[in-house]
Amino acid sequence: MTEKETFIAHWTPTYGAEGAEQKWQEKQAWLADRRQAPDLMLDIQPWEAYESPASGKMITSRKERREDMARTNSRPWEGLAVEKQEAARQRAYHEQRNDARLHEAVARSFYQLDPKKRRELTRG
Repeated sequence: MTEKETFIAHWTPTYGAEGAEQKWQEKQAWLADRRQAPDLMLDIQPWEAYESPASGKMITSRKERREDMARTNSRPWEGLAVEKQEAARQRAYHEQRNDARLHEAVARSFYQLDPKKRRELTRG
């Protein structure tokens, strides 16, 4: 049984013979669009070597660039607006983390107090 026959036999109870044939044609059209080769960024020369601003090492390939960015916790430059947005996101993250640490330290200190002192503090 061919792929087409299997497809039509499977979908005929749902769509009828003509509907299954139409679905087969739609599938073939969709597959024809999908069979294009993807765009590839090959890691081949010519690659313009440059000195990494983060590590100071010479970068001679995309692979070295990826490794250098991972090692230095960097990311590609995406423009000033995106950089400002990322900086604001990082500030908010660090502020939230510091608030959580402060809250934890205060709670730990409070519960290490003598019970009498804790009662006095909670009375106000």
